[in-house]
This record gives sequence, structure tokens and C-alpha cells, in this order.
Amino acid sequence: MPEIVVSALAEHLREFGERPERLIFTSTTGAPMHRNRWAEVWNRQVRSIEGFPEWATFHDLRHFYASLLIRHGESIKVVQARLGHVSASETLDTYSHLWSDSEDQTRSAIDLVLGSAGVGQLRAKVAD
Repeated sequence: MPEIVVSALAEHLREFGERPERLIFTSTTGAPMHRNRWAEVWNRQVRSIEGFPEWATFHDLRHFYASLLIRHGESIKVVQARLGHVSASETLDTYSHLWSDSEDQTRSAIDLVLGSAGVGQLRAKVAD
């Protein structure tokens, strides 16, 4: 986990303690927090943060996380694993528009390898 997450979780555990069931986030009664209840908690917190868009959903946070990973060069397989997608195609179907177009990079690679020196080396290899 990123250090910022570890620090936030440690602070949460210091403030609220560790439950016997070793759950981190629970309902007010200490029971596991169900998915439908989480949306209610999320929405209440969003409304309490000045400047945070009220329309933002918890799912928007998931998209932000995926976008952040992609922007910082993570591979499709890493993004797939972090999001829990069954296949890389599921991840690509949703996020392929966020990976940069590498046409300039591929042209540069070909120019580098097959440029004047590269072409001479290639011709020499073909002649052998």
C-alpha cells in the first residue's frame, strides 16, 4: 500500500481502535459495513468537504485512481489487478482512451534502429 494510505489507516486505528473481528470500517454497532450503507456515508462526507463536488460518487474515486495509475505509466496488467477486473480487456474497454497514443514514440524507435547507422547494420546482416 502507498505510505499515505498506511498513515491514514494507522490514524484511523488510533482514533477508533481495532475491532475484535479485525474490521477497519464498521457500522455504528460494530458490524461489517454493507455496500449500500457505504454510499450513504460517502455522500455525507462529500457534502462536508468544502469545494468537493457534491455530484462525485465513490465510483468516481475509483475512476480517478485508475486514471492516476495510467497517467503515471502503469501497465494494463497492473491497472487490471488494482481494480480487480477479471481480464485486461475489461480494463481496456473502460480506460483505453486514457493511454497515450504512442505513434510518435514508435516512429522514433524505428528511426533510431533503422536510421542511417541502423540501415547499414541491417544491410550487413542481410548480406551475411
